[in-house]
Amino acid sequence: MRNGADDRADGAGHDAGSSFPSYNGWLDEIRLSDSQRYGRSLGPAGPFAPDVATVALYHLDDAVWNVIVDDSAHPDGPSDGVGNFGGSPAGPAWSTETPFGFDPDWVFADGFES
Repeated sequence: MRNGADDRADGAGHDAGSSFPSYNGWLDEIRLSDSQRYGRSLGPAGPFAPDVATVALYHLDDAVWNVIVDDSAHPDGPSDGVGNFGGSPAGPAWSTETPFGFDPDWVFADGFES
């Protein structure tokens, strides 16, 4: 998924100063944990798997229309998200690109296709 929020005409998503820059780039996996996992920056070798410390887990490759599925298996979950698409310029957008060497079995791009 690509987030281009910094380009929004209404100003939402713009940097809040140099100490708080907005994110503009690609996201493939998002995992929220209830503890610190790493002492340094690193990239995963494959998709994250849920464990006891996982609070929310979004693979961003299993969405059904605009629902972003939480695969954490957390006892208080799932906490599915909602993707808001469109606008001018359009964003965020689904992509079939992956850093893990395989392609997902669906395509979401500038519109909704299954």
